[in-house]
Amino acid sequence: MGMSHTVTAIAPTAADSWTAVGTITVPAGAKRLKKVAFGYTQDVGTAAVAIHSAPVFRLIGSGLLEQSPHQYVGPGSDVAIIAAAGYATPSPPVAQYDVDIPVSVGGTIDVQVNSLDEVSAGQVHAMLMFDENQASGKNSMSDYVDAAIPAAADAWTAVGTLTVPQAKEGAQPKKIKELVCEFVPDVAATAVSERAAMRFRMTGSGLAEGGSHEFLGQGEGGSSNTTGLAVYDWTIVRYAVDIPVNAGGTILVETIHETELCDGGTSVVGVLYE
Repeated sequence: MGMSHTVTAIAPTAADSWTAVGTITVPAGAKRLKKVAFGYTQDVGTAAVAIHSAPVFRLIGSGLLEQSPHQYVGPGSDVAIIAAAGYATPSPPVAQYDVDIPVSVGGTIDVQVNSLDEVSAGQVHAMLMFDENQASGKNSMSDYVDAAIPAAADAWTAVGTLTVPQAKEGAQPKKIKELVCEFVPDVAATAVSERAAMRFRMTGSGLAEGGSHEFLGQGEGGSSNTTGLAVYDWTIVRYAVDIPVNAGGTILVETIHETELCDGGTSVVGVLYE
């Protein structure tokens, strides 16, 4: 069995609030959710505009036999259009995650989206794939933190603090298996030349190893003038990791932008537990 279902909806009309994408009923024979995928396609129109999209998604409902919600970082993108020219970014159109979440046949799973800091017109879509295998992991929770671009370059700045889930005995997450680092620039549609080069780090009591865990972020940049515009922009870097955690502990997530800041943007860091 590899049954998959999709839902789609018009993009939210307001930023920083959860909006329904659709509801999926767990099909007969399904025992776990094995893969999820999310997309957010901007519809920027033709007028002069500078807008970015940093979407996050969550799953919640009676169909999930594990504490919820499960929250995932979606594919971000930045678009700037000036009077005579514009650009579209090569951001990944769909973010896919391998998961291991037990489900209840006939139960419902609500898919929701939140566009952080700013919202753009477009289409939102999600896919859930089920199979007949029993979930083998102890915990498949996921979570994220986000923050606007730091106020200054070359200084570590908080993105947010994660609390490691604390489930019933025997169902505690043991480790972080994947780390998702995203920065979505918000480049103004005016003459500009800039870059975004950043790193991320995690510290705190939620990390069983202690110490500092540092990761490279993506490298992005853009330039514009009255005749044209160029960009390189791939908003997500994903790392397969094996970081043991302490249930109930906290993890401080920070970012640093090297040398200079771009006009604006949104940092999002997601973790998948196991």
